[in-house]
Amino acid sequence: MAATWKVTTKKNTYKASYSGDLHEALEKAKTDLKKYLHDKDIPKWVWLKGIAEAKIAANKRAIERAQIFIELAEKELKNKEAENG
Repeated sequence: MAATWKVTTKKNTYKASYSGDLHEALEKAKTDLKKYLHDKDIPKWVWLKGIAEAKIAANKRAIERAQIFIELAEKELKNKEAENG
């Protein structure tokens, strides 16, 4: 059976657990850390996250501006109708 490891978090405290041999679990954790630190996909995901956040922010601004314009245009139409009517 292969050794495994995990860490659980609860209220800012950590609890480490493992199955199998502790030395094997430790070596697996070190190997996993190297893999996580050198994951070649992470820069792509960080770049995509930046693009997504920028697009979401731009969309939010566009929605706000459209809502403001609609509100102001409706007020102006009411004022013009009141003047003419």
